[in-house]
Amino acid sequence: MKKIQLFLALVLVAISCNFLFSLQLHSQIRKAVTDTTTTTNTAKSSNTSSSISKATQKKYQKGDMAIGANIGYGISDNLSSIGYGVKFQYNTTDRIRLEVSYTYFPARNRTSMWNLSGTAHYLFPDVAKYITLYPSVSIGVLNVIESISKGKPKPTFSTGSDFATNFGGGIDFNLNKQWIINGELKYQIADDWNRLLILAGLSYRF
Repeated sequence: MKKIQLFLALVLVAISCNFLFSLQLHSQIRKAVTDTTTTTNTAKSSNTSSSISKATQKKYQKGDMAIGANIGYGISDNLSSIGYGVKFQYNTTDRIRLEVSYTYFPARNRTSMWNLSGTAHYLFPDVAKYITLYPSVSIGVLNVIESISKGKPKPTFSTGSDFATNFGGGIDFNLNKQWIINGELKYQIADDWNRLLILAGLSYRF
């Protein structure tokens, strides 16, 4: 009888030890799974944050505005002259930018002119880290003032305005988030004043 009781006691001890071992193993497994899940979630969160950060670091975004100044050179058979002007830009989307500009060309060979135009740019900001390319198209008014005499007391002028369109493209170089240097090459069509325009400018974005 004592042998049977001893045997049963040993069996109970073995079962108890096995049960405790199983509980400990289960606890370790749960902890490992929890640690793995936490690490995975942390990595996902980090990746998501990184993606959001990258998304918020776009060169251009809808609602961006900028003001700037241009200097340029107009080349034609009739007259080649230097001009300067101002511009305002607004991004209607991340890719589409509208611009209103005024450029004045001081008198040369008794002829001066000014150009008021509205332009649309389609931006390709991923060409390089600091570089954006864009084609452009614009419509506007070209006003030409010609001095036909130097009579006294007042000289005589002939003034005419023509509808003008421009086709071309440009490049932006982002110095930082606010300051941008750009260059443009476009062809202007305006009755007797068709010409090639070469422009360089500086803009401040806000």
